[in-house]
Formats: sequence, structure tokens, C-alpha cells
Amino acid sequence: MSGFTSFAERIDAQKIRARSASFFDHFSQATLFFNSQSQPERNHIINALRFELGKVETPHIRERMLFLLSQVDKTLANRVAEGLGAKIPTKLDKPMNMSVPASSGRRFQATSRSMCLAVCRRRLAYQASPLSVGIGAEL
Repeated sequence: MSGFTSFAERIDAQKIRARSASFFDHFSQATLFFNSQSQPERNHIINALRFELGKVETPHIRERMLFLLSQVDKTLANRVAEGLGAKIPTKLDKPMNMSVPASSGRRFQATSRSMCLAVCRRRLAYQASPLSVGIGAEL
């Protein structure tokens, strides 16, 4: 037997395999996490984001991160943008997911101080260091 097989049961409908709408909700859990923090913890997150995004040399990346933060919480994005002296874009020029599939085996090398910030359904986390990370690696 190879692959997934459906359980043989009698039903009065058709089984379909499709992604639910909630699969495409990338920000609600990050929003819940941020809103669950105390004010000092929120300030710490904001200051950390200001510090790390301030080190990013490419303005386009900084703007993209501000846009993503605005999807999590408008106040968070506004305070980070204020600290950077930047504006939050209202839309992205390119689709949000431009990644190479994790199974491709390709790697990238960041040559300067880099910041990798994941705002996703499961967590809001940051990691700052010179990186050599396989695309699709766990943060």
C-alpha cells in the first residue's frame, strides 16, 4: 500500500480533499499572541523589531516586513514604522509567498547581518544573525 487512502465508510455525500479557508489565515494566531502580551512585553517586541529592522540594508525588505506586521496588528506596525522613520505600504507589489518549495534542496547564503522574521499562523518570532539557512528550515 502506498500513499494516503480514504477510510472505507458509507456516507451520503462525496469526500473531497481541499484546504479550508482557515488554512490561508496566516495572521490570526500571531495577532492573538501579540494581544496576549502585557504592555512591557509588547514594548519589548516593538523595540526588538525596530532594532532588527533598523539593521536591514534593503528598504524594500523593511517595507515588506512593515506590511506583514500591519496584518498582525496596526498599532504594532505603526510603532515599529515610527521608530524606523518609514511608512507602511498599503499593498505588496509581488505575492506574499515567493519562496522556493522546501523540498527543492536549494540553499541561500546571506552575506551581511541578516534578519529572518516569521509572522505566521503559529508564532511571531525573530532571529538575528548572519545566516546560512536551508529554505524551509524551522525557525
